[in-house]
Amino acid sequence: TTGQCVKPDKLAFCGTGYVAFMASLGFDVSREHVWGSRKGWRGTFPALRPKRSEAEFRLLVTLNNSSELKILRSWILSEPRLRNGSLSIQLRKYWANSDLEFNSLTKELSDEFENVSIISDTLEQNVGQADAVLFCVTSAGIEAINHGRPGIYGDLSNLFSQDILQGNMHKWPCAFTAKHLADHIDELSNMSEEKLVALMVKQKELAAEVFSSANHSRVKMDVLSKVK
Repeated sequence: TTGQCVKPDKLAFCGTGYVAFMASLGFDVSREHVWGSRKGWRGTFPALRPKRSEAEFRLLVTLNNSSELKILRSWILSEPRLRNGSLSIQLRKYWANSDLEFNSLTKELSDEFENVSIISDTLEQNVGQADAVLFCVTSAGIEAINHGRPGIYGDLSNLFSQDILQGNMHKWPCAFTAKHLADHIDELSNMSEEKLVALMVKQKELAAEVFSSANHSRVKMDVLSKVK
């Protein structure tokens, strides 16, 4: 009611990786705890690759703002492999975004490119039908990795500090240009199951640093200690 910003007297982290990251920024994290996150849940699918009759690679795109969509469009226009009929680019509707421009751009992309479509349903259902997931600033990409699909980090925004991802880029494919993205799609589509398993192990290790499993007992202990 005073209009002043109230500073927290304690920090809790959604993943272990943020402890070192916050320490690097000068925060005293000696008394802080990792609460984890419900997004740290790990799902499993029957197979690493979805079984389907048609020979196509399905790329699930989890973006959440208009600027990312505009850059993605420029990538698709500049790289013929991203317009290939054997590649299905599926734009996941971002339910938290009611931005009319964002919704309009997704429709324009699906109208402009034959291999681009808009999908809804739950994230788990979308991920289960995909071969890989492209993400930038949204946590849906990390969740998709936890569900069991390889992620491609797309540098589609200059508004995001990569923080704990920055020092771990080698653990998953990263696309900084349209060519990078097309190269990674080619690599993943031809990757052996053995190499795909190894990639997923690395990616899930990093995903666990971003979203550790929810530590309910730690949360309860910290909350009750503040009540007393």
